[in-house]
Parts: sequence; C-alpha cells; structure tokens
Amino acid sequence: MKPYATVVYLVIKAHASFRDGMAFPSVQTIATKAGISRRQVVKSLHALEAAGYLSRERRGRRNHYRVREKVEIRNPAGMPAAVATWDYLPSTFMDALDQLRGILAQGVHAPEAVRLVVIKSLNMNVQINARDGVQTVHLAAGGGE
Repeated sequence: MKPYATVVYLVIKAHASFRDGMAFPSVQTIATKAGISRRQVVKSLHALEAAGYLSRERRGRRNHYRVREKVEIRNPAGMPAAVATWDYLPSTFMDALDQLRGILAQGVHAPEAVRLVVIKSLNMNVQINARDGVQTVHLAAGGGE
C-alpha cells in the first residue's frame, strides 16, 4: 500500500463505528485529517478498494466505508501463500481486552488461555504454484466463532 493510501485507510479506520465498524467521513474530512488533497483522497480510495482494504457504499449523498483487515500469510520459504481478510470490528477489541484483563487478574499466563481475536467471517486467497503458472483459489468461511 502506498503512503497516501495508508494514511487514508487509517483516517477512515479511526472514524469506524465501535458497534459495527462502518465509517462515513466525507472526502473533505479525510483530506483535512490526512493532510492531503481531495483528489489524492479519491485516488487512494480507489486503490484501497482495488486492493481489498475497504468497500464503499453510496447512501444518499454520503459514502459509507467498511474497513477490512488484510494479512498476507507466507510459507516457510517466505513466499506468499495466502491472504486472509476480515471486516474490522472495534467492538470485538474491547471484549478481547476484557478477557485478557480477567485472565491476568486470575494470574493465568498460559497463551492457550487467551483468545484475543474473534473472526466471524474470513476470506482467503490461496496461491498454488503450478507448472503453468500461479493458480489462485478463493475460500470463504463465516457464521461462527
């Protein structure tokens, strides 16, 4: 991700609703907070959508954004093997923090006792190296914890 797109992503993420992760800052608000031009914001929004870091929905005169977390998974040789994406939901962070505080208050320090991330929906693009090139397989799962 390029620097301007990163800043735009972070500004939108900072405006995400605690409850459902949706954000709806105006292009002008994003430009002001990011310290870049409106034109650069628009270009960055297109780049973020194309890269899968956010989705944009027009509602009336406003854009509503859904920020997505995206992590590249590498194989032992360091080559990209998969990409995992999920919707950013700030409310799950507080639940995880509360769980961690409770565990630490009980004096339990075992890593297996800590569940910090709840992913309710996960999309993965797995790259398989084949003789005739790279094949991408899309996997999607959701609905559970």
